[in-house]
This record gives sequence, structure tokens and C-alpha cells, in this order.
Amino acid sequence: MMVTRWNDKGWKDAGAELRRWKKMDVPTFVRHRGRVLDQDLLRWTPPRGKRPGSESWPSMKKRGEKTVERDCKRLFIPIRDVPLIKDALAARETKVSGVRVRSLHSRIKALFRAQNWNELERLLFKLGFKYSGIIGNASEQVHDRAVREGSRGRPARHKRYLVIEKSSIAPLISKLKSHVGRLKSGWGAAARALGVPARNWPAWVQRHGANGSFQDRTSVPDRPTLIFINNDQASKDMSQAEIVDAAIAVNERKMVIEAQKIWEHEQRKLQRAMR
Repeated sequence: MMVTRWNDKGWKDAGAELRRWKKMDVPTFVRHRGRVLDQDLLRWTPPRGKRPGSESWPSMKKRGEKTVERDCKRLFIPIRDVPLIKDALAARETKVSGVRVRSLHSRIKALFRAQNWNELERLLFKLGFKYSGIIGNASEQVHDRAVREGSRGRPARHKRYLVIEKSSIAPLISKLKSHVGRLKSGWGAAARALGVPARNWPAWVQRHGANGSFQDRTSVPDRPTLIFINNDQASKDMSQAEIVDAAIAVNERKMVIEAQKIWEHEQRKLQRAMR
């Protein structure tokens, strides 16, 4: 769960100056900036690149889908594509003076034909292949277990499964690609409560609904606060410092720049009036 209470001193100092220029009361100003913050939280939450403020929504979606495909192909390896097994299945059994020789290739081929996966797994392990196991089909359950052992919402890199049914991998990749945008949708409840226009949210995020939760405590005297909560399952693997703090820092800079522009505009008006 990612939670942030938007009452950080940095934005307070920047916001106090901007609020005076915009002539808003404190609760109205906090909600106004909350809408901006929500958009930045959306952009800074994966999938994203190093410059989420300037990256397009289609680029973010494509990045997320590529990550899913790359992770799945690293996690699930078709057993027939392993070079040793591929060579063994293609090799012919050799004979010496009419007697069959049980070479490594023929041994692997025999185990494969007998579907003796446990013995094949032990043999590969003895040969130095550190696979996590041989499984019939690539599945979301196996993928999710690997993610729980990994970090940042991605499968642990040491997990690698040999898959008997290669045809099961592509459908799983397609299904997992449809999940792209779910983590971003965790800021949806705040967006809806603050009146962020739906057009500001791409369709691949909106399809997951307005998730998460939000609390408006701007009526609290001397401590008006907005609370954003992203409780998507994958949020536990995300870094709050990287996402939330970055979005707040971006907002602080935005407020400083906006206040500066208003000040410059007022100065130009004053100069024109004095001519």
C-alpha cells in the first residue's frame, strides 16, 4: 500500500506564496493542487521511463507490455528450446558393433519420451543447470509466486522454469499485458473525488476502474490534509520514496514556477500602467 499525507513542509512553503497570488482560501487551494498531484502520481507510477513528465501515455503502455513479455520469457523457458535437450531430441542413437550406446543425448531423449520429468530435472541439476523446476504449463499462479519472491513487482531473477507446453506461454503473456495500468489506477479514487477529468486518464488505465482510496481532511483547522492511498496488490512492491516523494517534489517545483510567472505577469502589468 502506498500512502502519502500531502502536508509536506516543502510544498507548504511553495504553496503559501502561490496561494497568495491566486487568492484562494487554504482548503480550496489544497484541493486544487491535489488534482495536479494526482496527475503526477499517475505519471510517476510504473510503467514509466526516466522522464515521466514528458513521456506519452502510449509510450508508457508499450514500456509496460514489453516488460511483461521480457519477464515472462525469462521466467518460462520452453523445455524443447534448451540447447542440450534440443540437441538430444534431434540426435540419433549411436551403435558400436551393433550394440546401442546410452549416450547423454539418448538418456535425455529416453527420459523425455517417458515423461519422467523428475528424473530429467535431477539429471539437469547434476549437469549444472539451475532451473527452478519443470512444469507442464506457464501459469499466472507460478508467475505471481515468482513476483512475491522478487522486487519492484517483477519476478525474482533467479526463478526460471522449464515449460513442457510451449503453447501456454503466449496466452499468459497476453493476459498479463492486460494488467498493465492497474497499479496506476490505484490513484483513481482520489482523481474521481477531486474532479480530475476522465480525459486526463488513458483508456488502458481507466479499464481497471477508479481504485485506491482517498480522504479529504481540508476542513481540519490549521492542518488541512489530503490522503491518497494506492492499495493495489502490486503497490507493496513499489518504493514510496521513489513515487510519492518524487511527485510531491515535482509539484513543489511547479508551484514555484507558477508563482514566478504570475509575479512576472503582474510586474509587466504594473510597468504598463506606469507608462
